[in-house]
Amino acid sequence: MWYGFEIGAKLSTVAGTTCSNNGTCVPTERSTAAFWYLEYVARDLTANITTLSRAQYDQLYLTLKKTFAGSVEASEARIDRFHEAGGKMITYHGLADPSITPNSTLRYYKEVSELVPNVTDFYRYYRVPGLGHCWGGNGGQPVHLFDQLRQWVENGTMLEASPVTVTLPINGTMDEVLCPWPKQAVLQQPCANATSTLDCWLCR
Repeated sequence: MWYGFEIGAKLSTVAGTTCSNNGTCVPTERSTAAFWYLEYVARDLTANITTLSRAQYDQLYLTLKKTFAGSVEASEARIDRFHEAGGKMITYHGLADPSITPNSTLRYYKEVSELVPNVTDFYRYYRVPGLGHCWGGNGGQPVHLFDQLRQWVENGTMLEASPVTVTLPINGTMDEVLCPWPKQAVLQQPCANATSTLDCWLCR
């Protein structure tokens, strides 16, 4: 019915559960998703949505789409006028996002790409491994993208690579870069004489 979550997303957040260190998980009283369904779709805070049949679940989903797609769904891919007016846009999405699935944003970028020629002339999309819903996680916050957008708008210069600092499993950090989709960051070897993080990486 819709895209699933990526590896690395905290499904306990999605499902509204609390997990202990031994791996035991129990549902909380109300998850965000359950609240949406009870409050805005079923319109019955006492409804039991843990025993829905497949048909009932499908109906809840379709009702949610029908009611809220027009106000909360970013689905307008015909942005020719934005492009013609000289607009520039950068989108990023954390691949560990437990609230909005990253592939929905990728779908939108692909739809724009199919409708507007030379999409990278005005629109870049970055996927951020390990980043949660806008922030959090080990993937590194893409704090430089706004300055890059400003430079792109004001000076017409757009750097593809955007530096991030990621947290390593051994509690250290490492400087890496993000690349606009579908390119990937490739570490150059050797890189001993580099003057900055960007010099060590290429977007391919």
